[in-house]
Amino acid sequence: MLGIEVRHGACKRCVKCIRSCPTQAMRIYQGAVRVDTELCVGCGECIRVCPWKAIEVRQDSWVALRKTPNLLLTADPSFYVQTGSCGRTGSLQESLDRLGFEDISDYISTAYDLAALAIARQINERRKDDLPLISTYCPAVLRLIQLSHPELIDRLVGVESPLEIGVDHWRRATGRAESVVLLAPCPAMSMLQSLPAGRAKSNFDHVIIIRQVIRNLISEGATVNELPLSFERNGRWLMWALHGGETRHIAATMGRPLTSIVATGIRNLQDLLNELELGRLGCVEYLECRMCDQGCLGGVATSESRFMSLVRLQNLNINWTLTREERERLLALYATDIWRFSEPIRPLKQKSLSDDIQQAMARLRKMNELYATLPGIDCGSCGHPSCHAMAADLARGEGEMTNCIFKLKERITDLSSRIFELCARNPETPMSLGRHGRAAGTGDSEHDDR
Repeated sequence: MLGIEVRHGACKRCVKCIRSCPTQAMRIYQGAVRVDTELCVGCGECIRVCPWKAIEVRQDSWVALRKTPNLLLTADPSFYVQTGSCGRTGSLQESLDRLGFEDISDYISTAYDLAALAIARQINERRKDDLPLISTYCPAVLRLIQLSHPELIDRLVGVESPLEIGVDHWRRATGRAESVVLLAPCPAMSMLQSLPAGRAKSNFDHVIIIRQVIRNLISEGATVNELPLSFERNGRWLMWALHGGETRHIAATMGRPLTSIVATGIRNLQDLLNELELGRLGCVEYLECRMCDQGCLGGVATSESRFMSLVRLQNLNINWTLTREERERLLALYATDIWRFSEPIRPLKQKSLSDDIQQAMARLRKMNELYATLPGIDCGSCGHPSCHAMAADLARGEGEMTNCIFKLKERITDLSSRIFELCARNPETPMSLGRHGRAAGTGDSEHDDR
């Protein structure tokens, strides 16, 4: 299931979403935008550029969740810095408690510490020739590598999402099995529930976006209280919402500086991954990659400005040093392997011209021939993200050549020329009759004058 939904009634077919999609997952067929599930990575670029608000993050109904008893709440760290005064983070915990939501953030924070420890150990255990490792925290980045850079899968750090680890830890510690709701800041986190990587089934039964929760709470008169001091002091995990926060947490766990690169935004990520493929990052140990600007604070489903959230995060008084008791507890959890992926990360299948090799070769030749006739300006007016994508779809038998407005113009011009030529040749056409009529009329006029 996709992390986005298209409201076709609001869509104006402006194709801005199609042109902005980094994986060319969007098309317009029969007047409606369609998204290829296998190609969508949940980056949210289509939501950012749509001026009509026709694309939304997929989520469950807040009204329905309110009526569901015994729901557990798991939130992305960015949720906890969405409210408060200027420069200070506020808490909505009391309001959530009154609604019957049980927050398991204590277990989630431990899971982030455990993930940082597991990543630090994997970095130390790898040979320098096998570095840098790549973060798997952002689901959109993980799917992008599976789809477009499968040769880098061996570079992915083998650590589960801390959000999933936290729910596993909570279930083991308490023996409880209630449904869990994930508060997501973006479509990629929504897809964490519907299309999990490295595990057969996600721990999350429901997903709702952060903006929806906060807007509903505020409209219902929720009070924003001061963030508890203990929550703030143990807020190492909250910094994962900000670019560079994951790296700092890992370095603090390692007890030494970590040579890393932090990249945010789809264009920067593509450049960074291309550099890695070319072997130009040999001195780097870790790549922290986030699809959104500023990290998860910049997710399309957050409520607050990412810049205000940034100020609040930077003003937190966080203790980066683990106590002896915390470290012993983490080492015991580490030994359980709860942090590992239960299934290997595999490449995602690209959409091929055909499963049959001979048919695929024939379609490839046809695709190249068709592409040579197209204008090559990638305007998107045909409903395809590029001329190359249109040629590939035509080779598969999908769409018509006249979907291209330039080819349609050529066709109309050619047809009009042929019609004019046929009319000029046929004496029975209205054009020919008109000429004879004018000639006859002239003669009659002259005869009458005489």
